[in-house]
Amino acid sequence: MKIKYISHETSDVERAYFGSKNTFFESIEISGPADGESAFKESRNLKITNSKFSLRYPCWHNQNLHVFNSKITKTARAPFWYGKNITLDKVKIYSPKAVREVIGVDITNSLMKSDEFGWKCRRISTKNSTILGFYAFFDSKMVHLEDSLLEGKYSFQYIDGLTIDRCILKTKDAFWHTKNAVVRNSTIIGEYLGWHCENIVFENCTIVGTQPLCYAKNIVLNNCKFTDSDLAFEYSEINGNILNSSISIKNPLSGKLIVDKMPELIVDENDRSEGRFSLEKNK
Repeated sequence: MKIKYISHETSDVERAYFGSKNTFFESIEISGPADGESAFKESRNLKITNSKFSLRYPCWHNQNLHVFNSKITKTARAPFWYGKNITLDKVKIYSPKAVREVIGVDITNSLMKSDEFGWKCRRISTKNSTILGFYAFFDSKMVHLEDSLLEGKYSFQYIDGLTIDRCILKTKDAFWHTKNAVVRNSTIIGEYLGWHCENIVFENCTIVGTQPLCYAKNIVLNNCKFTDSDLAFEYSEINGNILNSSISIKNPLSGKLIVDKMPELIVDENDRSEGRFSLEKNK
């Protein structure tokens, strides 16, 4: 396969490289009028390095796209949509709606400052990266985060299939309606964690914030610690063990927790457990 090489070009032409195939772009700048769009739409087998994008919708309907050491500015809205097999390495994205409806996304060593990032994707992963913005990963499937930082409200909502390892999450209303997840060795800071979620394992995690894991089904806690957490597990099915923690529990539905220190357990006239929940002190 012959590879075409294009370098040190600046273009303000709409659809400047539409339908490009088997091309290596180096030191390209796409900028110009505010209504320009889709520089690389419908392209295949592209490598782009040391480049800058400022026009909106630059990479729609792309397949086999690798972007390295490049910058995507705020005006390059919605840069990666409807693609397949996209790799982003050492990329800085400052535009909203950065990745959507893509199958197969690998992000490493990158910064995503983007509201509504990673929506409706399949097989999307981040490693050694930072994600800043509201509503990250909404309604995606097979999501993986490793050694990353996420800051922003309403993350991981309506996900099916999620793994997180060695991450810091600073997020409110995270994991709502999420299913089939494993979260390991991570710190999660934020209010109202995981309401209406299902089939989630938290392992070696620290959880901070009010009213975590309410209305949840089949939640497992393995060696987790709660800090400044209250009114946890209301109407939830929850099992596992909690390390020495500052927590209060209100009207859990069912399950068994083994604890280092007995928490405050609030059972009032709205209790629905009918004796199906128990607390046991770790021996």
